[in-house]
Amino acid sequence: MPPEQRPFDPDAVDHYSAFEFAKNTEQRCPCVLVLDCSGSMQGRCIDEINSAIVRFSDDLRSDDLASKRVDIALITFGNEVRVVHDFTSAQSFVPQRMVAAGATPLGEAVCQAVQLIERRKASMKNAGIPHYRPWLVVMTDGEPTDRNSHFWQTACQLVSAGVDAHKFTFFPLITEDGNKALVQQLSPRSVVRGLSSHKFSEFFLWLTGTLLAVSRSQIGGQAVLPPPSDWIIDV
Repeated sequence: MPPEQRPFDPDAVDHYSAFEFAKNTEQRCPCVLVLDCSGSMQGRCIDEINSAIVRFSDDLRSDDLASKRVDIALITFGNEVRVVHDFTSAQSFVPQRMVAAGATPLGEAVCQAVQLIERRKASMKNAGIPHYRPWLVVMTDGEPTDRNSHFWQTACQLVSAGVDAHKFTFFPLITEDGNKALVQQLSPRSVVRGLSSHKFSEFFLWLTGTLLAVSRSQIGGQAVLPPPSDWIIDV
């Protein structure tokens, strides 16, 4: 069963990954995207994100090396938290069209993202696949509506501990209306970056260039990343 069709179970044995790794033994650069699909994203915002994700997928797939080395997972949060696409190589990643509705359960979405990363790392270890430090990218335009729940407290603990232990790179991104102070609670050591109005395509172009650079670097080395200058703002 393709990964995007599997129910999410963090404790499940990942037989699909074992099959995938047998076909493609390249080292991996895992990246999980956690995208806000709450009601405030309706209209132009969600349309632009859908277009940007398609181009992001096409650009990675068109690069022979990155298509094999970059692993993508996609989680959305709105009416519910959904693992839209479990980890798979960029050459197999086909994004589904996202719809905006509901609240902003960011804490729950981040908890699932960390679980997804840990499961993927375990699968790579079992298969003997070397990997770069995973990326956890969060994009939100509002304020988390589950900030008073156990999900939010757990998310803050998981991300702070993960960043401190160098288990993954955390990249939080908010629009002008986002609550920087709350998002900063997820990882006080990480920089919360602001996204200029509707510059989703510019951000994903930057992310594509970043993943291309990382996938060509040596594991444990320092890749030269493109500067985030075209879409970033002070928040």
